[in-house]
Amino acid sequence: MKGSVRSWEDNTMMEVLSDPVSAQAFIQGCMEEGVPLQTALRHVIKAQGFEKVAKRARIARPNVIRAVKPTANPTFDTMERLLHGVGLDFSVRPWKAARNRAKARPVKAGS
Repeated sequence: MKGSVRSWEDNTMMEVLSDPVSAQAFIQGCMEEGVPLQTALRHVIKAQGFEKVAKRARIARPNVIRAVKPTANPTFDTMERLLHGVGLDFSVRPWKAARNRAKARPVKAGS
């Protein structure tokens, strides 16, 4: 029984990371703190369920688990599919903006 009981914090985190907007904020915050994308993404995938994410990403469940291990070296395609599987997409912004978010403004298409 001891191993099957989750703490309130774990359950709350699972609920929060199931929402794509919250998952995006979590991953972005982790990366700004120096946490590797794979590590942050692993927490989001765990919260949403490996089986569900694997199905949405069209990647076999064992390959999803393998791709987010700290020692893995997944391809860009795999990472993109995993992000799509949790309801996210890659985004690119100027490096300087990443270091100084207070001054950064999103650029609209066509501007």
